[in-house]
This record gives sequence, structure tokens and C-alpha cells, in this order.
Amino acid sequence: MRGVRSLVAPMLLCALSRIASRDPSPGPVADPLLQAMRQELSRAMSSLQLEQMERPYFIEYALDDLETLDLAASFGMLLGSRHERSRPLRVDVRVGSYEQDSSEFLGRQSQPWGFASSLVLEDDVTALRHDLWYVTDAAYKRALEQIAQKRAALRNKVQTEQIPDFAQAEPQRFLGPVPTLALDVTKGEGVARRLSAIFREYPQIQESRVIVHALRGSRYLVNSEGTEIRQPLTLASLVASASTQAPDGMRLWHYVPLHAPDPARLAELKPRFDELVRLLETYALAKSVLARHPESRVGVLTVEDTIPMR
Repeated sequence: MRGVRSLVAPMLLCALSRIASRDPSPGPVADPLLQAMRQELSRAMSSLQLEQMERPYFIEYALDDLETLDLAASFGMLLGSRHERSRPLRVDVRVGSYEQDSSEFLGRQSQPWGFASSLVLEDDVTALRHDLWYVTDAAYKRALEQIAQKRAALRNKVQTEQIPDFAQAEPQRFLGPVPTLALDVTKGEGVARRLSAIFREYPQIQESRVIVHALRGSRYLVNSEGTEIRQPLTLASLVASASTQAPDGMRLWHYVPLHAPDPARLAELKPRFDELVRLLETYALAKSVLARHPESRVGVLTVEDTIPMR
């Protein structure tokens, strides 16, 4: 397995950095998601109310706008390829007051972490507002049911200590750059194939797999207290695993995980990659020796002992 280190590292440098095809932090651009959330939040706080019912005192939108790419390959052949766009949404609508509201009660249809849904993928403000309106309306009606059930349950209970259900917070504002959603699927599949094909050169490798995961997007948090947060989300990882069999019959298996804050920066992990491959070789040798000479177990380091934890 010694030759794996010398071949994989240069290919990692050349290939993985091309999965992300554009600069992840372009200049200022219009943000239809933020615009839609602002407008619908303002509308809901000013006019969302059923007849003779309470109005919401707090509304919050939490949204992830994501592009993900997941690839798997073995011995140069692609096992799976999945490229997805998604916009999971969580809406928190509270009725009552900070002292006592519709949260913190497990009723028949309660959702303690908010009302979960998703938004359309097109950047059309009208369509986005429609989805936000629909989910906000459903969350509001559920909050009315929960506050009624909660008050009924507490009516016959003696409360020795009044603890507020919610705490008002100072508004926070951070609007980070919007990463470009442009992961190159074709290049990514080529990377997975080329890296996994390296193991063909080593007949002693009986099973191997290369898994590539790339993610780009933004995380939003907007609420009626005035908080507006847009946080860039970028992540990339590559895991190469292989197994063989020692002469004494012991099954040897290990993997090399690599992680980077952005697909374009996986190439910066070459020193860490070399370190892990060396440990893989040392670990495989140690396991083979231990299988034949159990009395030498004392003093042998495992991978867990030698990989620095961060």
C-alpha cells in the first residue's frame, strides 16, 4: 500500500479543487429569499389573525438554501451519483406572550421545534412568499390549538414558580456573502472514478471505495424581534477506504477521511492526507504482527492513539 500515498496525493491536489467551478464568495447580489422572508414576516405580524383569536407575538423563519453532491466509486467505476437542491424550512409561530405562550407543551399535534416544510427552488419572490404564507398560516393555527390545550391543562394545576416560556433577545444582524451554487457534477464524478481507479494497481486490495461529498449554500434566520442572519455554508469531504487480508488470514481494513471548509480547498489537505496514509500502513503492519505474535501486544500503538484529535 506504500505506493498509494505517492499517487493519490498529487491527484487529490489536481482534481478535487475543480469540483467547485466558481468563486464561492462573489460580489453583492440580490437575495430573493431574504426579500420574501422580510415581506411575509411583516405581513404576518401586522395582519395574521383569525376572528376573535389572538395574534402571534413572535414569528421566526429558519431556512437552509443548499446544493449537495454525493458520489461513490470503486475501482474506477461509479457506484452512485446524487446532485440535489433543497430549501428546508422551519417556521416558529408563537401565540400568547413571553411569560406564557403556545410552546413547551406536547399536545396531540404539537411540534416542539417548529413547523417543518420546504420552499420552491426558483428565485421567484411571489412563489416564495406563497409558500411562506401557507406554512405560516398552518403554524399559526396549530399554535392556537396548542395554547388552548396548554391553558386547559394548567388551569387545574398549582404553579409555585412562574418561569417565562420565552426570553426576548437583542436583535442580531449578520449578512454574509451568498456562495455561488455551481458544483460541477461531471468533474466530481471524474474525480471519484480516477481516485478509486488507483486501487486497481494493487492486487492485494480486495475491496475499496471512494466517497466524495460537497455542499454549498446559505443558512437564514429571520424573526419578528429584528434578527436577520445569513450565514454561508460550505463543506467538502472525501473518504477513501480499502481492505485486504494479511498472510495469517486476518482481515485488515482502514479509511482515510479528509475534510475542508469548501470544495475548492480540499487540495490544501495534502500534508494531512500523507500522514493518514502512513498511519494506515503502520496500523496494517501492526495488526498483522499481533495476529502472529499476541505476546507483543504491549506497547503497540493503534491509529486512535496516534491520530491527533482536533
